[in-house]
Amino acid sequence: MKKVFPVIIALLMMGSIFSGCNPGTLGGYTLTVNDITLEAGESEAVTYVISPDDASVEVTISCNEAECGLIINGLEITALQDAPEGQHTFTATAKKQGETIATKEFKVTVTQKSPAGNPRWNKAPEIKNVFFDDFGGELGFSSVNWHLVNYGWGQNGVSAYNAMYTRSPAVVNAENATRGIVVLPSYGHYYEDTSKRGQGTCLISTNSYGPGLYEVRMKVVPRFGPCSAIWPYYTNSVQGVNTEENQEYTEIDIECPAQGRGFYAWGGVTYTKYYQDATTGKIVRSSTGVRAEVDSPYNDGNWNVFGIEWRTDAANGDSYVIWYMDGKEVAFTTQNVPQYTA
Repeated sequence: MKKVFPVIIALLMMGSIFSGCNPGTLGGYTLTVNDITLEAGESEAVTYVISPDDASVEVTISCNEAECGLIINGLEITALQDAPEGQHTFTATAKKQGETIATKEFKVTVTQKSPAGNPRWNKAPEIKNVFFDDFGGELGFSSVNWHLVNYGWGQNGVSAYNAMYTRSPAVVNAENATRGIVVLPSYGHYYEDTSKRGQGTCLISTNSYGPGLYEVRMKVVPRFGPCSAIWPYYTNSVQGVNTEENQEYTEIDIECPAQGRGFYAWGGVTYTKYYQDATTGKIVRSSTGVRAEVDSPYNDGNWNVFGIEWRTDAANGDSYVIWYMDGKEVAFTTQNVPQYTA
């Protein structure tokens, strides 16, 4: 991600030092402004020069279009993750003691981020292992690769007995799948069997995996209430003995949907700490949350591919988590990147 630079007021008398930046002159002052190119999801501050240099001059910016689609915060411009490509015209206005002394139009060009696999990488990764399962084996999801669990999350937890599976060619082909389909049901608060109300289903990999690209093709639960989720997870937490020194934790979440935007967004979270301190009894957590904005609701009954790219090559500057949907990058963080296999 591009670094967001502070405003730069250079002590230069000649605007021509900025190649391609034409000055706007009014009232004896000259305002020179750089054009900006932003990738969707990024921010940058406007760079300008006022001549003659005058610390009492205040410069503001505004978009010349009624529906600009860009966020202005002071002199910083942000293009949202789903901002369309295109060029926008802005005006910078210089005022002294409330009176306009110079104006200058400049352009802000928005480009889309590179698709999945197009590097933010400083060094290409070494692929050591590839795991794939289309649930087409004789044992389906009950095999050396997966196990179902009974656990007390939420109202009635998750139950292994809820899971369903088919290799029926008619069903599989109708869904444009390959060999098998797994269904992990959830039950609402009005389900006739009260013991199942608020209950879901959870499938866990038998093996542990480290940094890499994780993808799952799924249809999310189409209604509000349940959370369709995928997450690499590991902890060595033991109640009563946890300390900062002995804790190991990994969690990277995809959570559908996200609050506030319904099925037009989903949430991503990274965790490097989550435990109860043995001395204080307090929960200690280190986490970073992001929101993946999308163009249309994804609870429409269609298949979508949700992905996490997890890199831990800090020595080469490649320590981050990227979230994808259908091959398009939708969120990114360099904060709280886990280190342990999960």
